[in-house]
Amino acid sequence: VRAQDDICGEVLVQRSEPSLVLGTPSLVVWKTQNLSVGEPGTALQYGLHYLNTGNSPSTGTWIFDRISSHLELDEASVPAGGGEVWFSNSPDLPASLSLGTPIDPSDVPTYFVQGADTDGDGWATSPLGATTRWIAFRVDDVSLTPPQFATGTEHVVAIRATTNDTELGILVTNQAAISSKELLMSIGNKTTFTVAVSPGLAFDLACPSIVSAGEEISVGIDYVNDSTNADSGVA
Repeated sequence: VRAQDDICGEVLVQRSEPSLVLGTPSLVVWKTQNLSVGEPGTALQYGLHYLNTGNSPSTGTWIFDRISSHLELDEASVPAGGGEVWFSNSPDLPASLSLGTPIDPSDVPTYFVQGADTDGDGWATSPLGATTRWIAFRVDDVSLTPPQFATGTEHVVAIRATTNDTELGILVTNQAAISSKELLMSIGNKTTFTVAVSPGLAFDLACPSIVSAGEEISVGIDYVNDSTNADSGVA
């Protein structure tokens, strides 16, 4: 504040107040799979995509995946940035992913064993073999201080597993969850796979979301046989 005094002349008063800028991470995880229908013994690959859509990095960031009893785990990818992958078959963990019984990341060293990329291909096998029922990925970038999961870039880790059912008609479902020190656990979408000898067909439409009146548009139709069995008479 600047003022003028008839006796003392110009008077200048300065005052400052500290400001605290707060940011909040926002984490999402969603799952994809390479096939939706297949015969017994089909090899599946799941992609676990994750993203921080907030305005601040997260710390202590973990992704958890519950392996169905209809699957045998083959291997899991090691997260980029110095991340880790851990495995468990402990009966003391929840039977399924649930917001009511979330997994505490601090329990990972107690109930999980860490996997290692022994041949340098970016994949780790579970020391627990076919009995593995849980996978935990630590996805913070350890090159940052403190280790953290930054905003704005989509990342993906993957799981390879094989169906172990000989009975047809079995429905194999799968989900993943993500959590951090700042946020409670959130659960992503559910994928489904049907053990069957029938084919599968998936398609997607693509067109502009906004058009002008009278404007000519093109609509793209993408389709794929997302099974291990041949389709015929597709129209």
